[in-house]
Amino acid sequence: ADEYSETYDINVQVKETTSRGYYLSVPADLGLDLPQIFIQPVKNGRFIHCSTEEVYSLNSRAQENVQDLLMMTHSRIQEVLEVARAHYDSLASLSDAIALLDMCHCFADNVASSRLPWCRPMLSNRDSIANQDDGSFGRSGAMAIRNGRYAIDVSSNGTNSPSDCGDFVPNDTYSSALQNF
Repeated sequence: ADEYSETYDINVQVKETTSRGYYLSVPADLGLDLPQIFIQPVKNGRFIHCSTEEVYSLNSRAQENVQDLLMMTHSRIQEVLEVARAHYDSLASLSDAIALLDMCHCFADNVASSRLPWCRPMLSNRDSIANQDDGSFGRSGAMAIRNGRYAIDVSSNGTNSPSDCGDFVPNDTYSSALQNF
């Protein structure tokens, strides 16, 4: 553009649009009396949009390069998708494991930062029932929770959720091979 401005003593600017690509813009007060080097003149408001053989050639090469890059990108994406599809089962298992770990972390964080008393279920292989200090007991692979509360029903500041109408009522839960929840 600077070269054309100096050579023809015209204010020339380089513009670009998605549909047209690169082109030159000159003031419309020149009329359509442009030097022969400027081709494809189109009046648009106060400017005349045109091109030259050199700009047209460079624009064509740039568009071809963009198309080549898009084709290479498409082929690389297809390769990545093939690898991902081949390992989908592993990726799904990993995603499930991360989600479970995140949920366990949130529950643990809720318990650690709560002012409420929480109990931990006691799992045991013992045959006899033994009372524990924390209110839980175990029996032959059984799980028992005394004075338990539902973790999601308690807000993170350690108080009952707004949906609770009254005071907290503890729940006792027992599960074994012969008896489920």
